[in-house]
Amino acid sequence: GGYSPLEAGFALLPQPIGILIMSQVVGRVLYDRFGPRRLLVAGCVLGVVSGIAMTQMAPDAPILLFGVILFVRGCGVGLVFVPLQTAAYATIAQQDLPRATAILNTTRQFSPALGVAIASAVLAAGLGDATGGADRIDAYQQAMWASVVLFAIATVVATRINDEQAAETRR
Repeated sequence: GGYSPLEAGFALLPQPIGILIMSQVVGRVLYDRFGPRRLLVAGCVLGVVSGIAMTQMAPDAPILLFGVILFVRGCGVGLVFVPLQTAAYATIAQQDLPRATAILNTTRQFSPALGVAIASAVLAAGLGDATGGADRIDAYQQAMWASVVLFAIATVVATRINDEQAAETRR
């Protein structure tokens, strides 16, 4: 039972494809039209929705459904990348750009790592008590719920972004 490493890798591929496609669409079309706040909120909401969908996946669910959910999740992440970075630089004075870039890059690396660490800790705690397949599935679903909570928090924070401060970054 289960997937080979190659099959598992292909099963996860829709998420980075979603990120790639949506990052391009956001950068070329959506950012100028909608500004950072609405895109960040939409991306975080897609993270919440796809996370909830993942918590409802049955072990015998079609792999295609899994791929669709991961693609949607990737699109959500792609909606976040460009506006977050662009809006972050919008109010930085020219002389402060080197320090701001260092801080933004550190934050951009640290934040997802923290999210993965939290979800992994929830998963590890659940797997520690697992006695069978159903317990393992429950542990993975609990880890996805942790992800949902983090995306929900990010959604609330995103609603506080002031599009007017990033007006100069829009054409």
